[in-house]
Amino acid sequence: MRRSKTKHFAAPIVLVTIYGLLIGCSSSPPSRYYTLEEQLTTTIQVTAEPLAVRVGPIRMARYIDRPQIVTRIQSNELKVAEYDRWIEPLDQSFQRILTNNLADNLSSPLVYEFGAGASGDMLINYQVLASVMRFDVDQNNIATLDVQWTLTGRKVDHIYLAQRTVFTVEADSKSYSDRAAAMSTLIAEFAQDIAERIVQVNLAAANGAAPISQ
Repeated sequence: MRRSKTKHFAAPIVLVTIYGLLIGCSSSPPSRYYTLEEQLTTTIQVTAEPLAVRVGPIRMARYIDRPQIVTRIQSNELKVAEYDRWIEPLDQSFQRILTNNLADNLSSPLVYEFGAGASGDMLINYQVLASVMRFDVDQNNIATLDVQWTLTGRKVDHIYLAQRTVFTVEADSKSYSDRAAAMSTLIAEFAQDIAERIVQVNLAAANGAAPISQ
C-alpha cells in the first residue's frame, strides 16, 4: 500500500514540473530579424569600358561579429540585443551590399564579391580590402562606420591607396529598423567614397602614375 501511494503522488509532481518548464519557455519574446539594404547613389562615369573590381575580403571587429545587434551605450560600454538580430552574418551582408552599391556607383557589371565572379587576377583592375573597426549606433541615434581600407591593383601588393575613414549619420529613430537603415546609408557612403577614389587612381594610372607600393 505504501508503494502505491508513492507512485500516486509522483505522477502529478512530474506533470507540474514539465508544465512549468513549458510555461517558462513560451514566455520568451519572439526574435525580430533585420537586414542591411542597398541604396542607390550617384553614378560615376569612369571609362568607356567598365572596370573590374573585386570587393573583399571584409573583416569585421569581433564585438559585432555576432547575430545580435549591438548598441553603443558609452565609448567602452555596449548593449547586445538578445531578440533583435541580423538575418545573416554581418560580414557577409556588409560585403554584398558594399559590392552592389559600388557596382551602381561605377556603372559596371564587373564588380564582384571576393570569392565570386572573375577568378583570374588578370581579369581584375582593382581590389578593395577592408577591416571594419566600428559599425554600430549609439544612444543618441548616431550610426558610425570606422573602416581601414586599401585599394590595390591586380595583385594585393600593388597598393594605390591605404587609409582609415569614419562615416556618421543620424538614424530617424531608436527603432532597430531605422538603425539598420542608417547603417545601410553608411555602407552607401563608403561605396561612394571608394568609387570616387577609383576614378582618381584610374585617371592617374592612365597618365603613368605607379602604385605607392609594389
